[in-house]
Amino acid sequence: MDDLSAIRAWQTAVEQAHGIVDPHGPTRFLIAPRSRVALVANEPIATALATLLREAGATVDAHAVRDPLTPAHLAELPHPQADVAIAVFTDRTRRAHAGVQTAGFEELAGTLNAVTGDGAVRWIFAVDPSPLAATLQPTHVLLASTEAKAFLRAACAHARTQRETCEYWALFESAFDPHAPRPYDASGILTASFIDHALRIFAQRFMPWHAPADDQSNAYRRPMCDEDELFDIMNAEFDR
Repeated sequence: MDDLSAIRAWQTAVEQAHGIVDPHGPTRFLIAPRSRVALVANEPIATALATLLREAGATVDAHAVRDPLTPAHLAELPHPQADVAIAVFTDRTRRAHAGVQTAGFEELAGTLNAVTGDGAVRWIFAVDPSPLAATLQPTHVLLASTEAKAFLRAACAHARTQRETCEYWALFESAFDPHAPRPYDASGILTASFIDHALRIFAQRFMPWHAPADDQSNAYRRPMCDEDELFDIMNAEFDR
């Protein structure tokens, strides 16, 4: 897929989901101390988030996966025996033995709908901002995974509109917060300072009693991610 097609895919996915989740909207639920939390994510997010949750008093069953996490993989895991389940998706493309299978918006939304169906567990979804090596482009790190992240973000937004038990952590969006530390190092790997920033936003939203007391705890209240601004960034790259 070329760059222009990737942007159109993003716009189409957002339209299908009736917009991306507002990261500044009211929080539907909090993670109480002593909650049982099931967490599945790629590193380094898995370890960092599990540490934060345990420090806040939660019991955490963490699964750090090696392959890029997709909703299809999540559907294959045992149903979590937890109060809250957190899934941080990295890709929408599943690498099967016979090749690569790419899920469209309808399939992604259907998978998340099935996973969250009984309402017994409260879910928090997020999209990992780590770029996908398979689609890495030399022009801009944002373009490395535009199409995959677009569909994931739209599917997560759709799940939240369908289920009162679903919430969204703006992990991907915080990578483009102008107040955030530099999210990527020279190799495209998430930096430790950015991860700390993203965890402060998580604590502010879902565990406010455990959020830092300094000025950095106000990062969540600042303007974070504007979709039009992201489109402008990508268009500027094309015009070079």
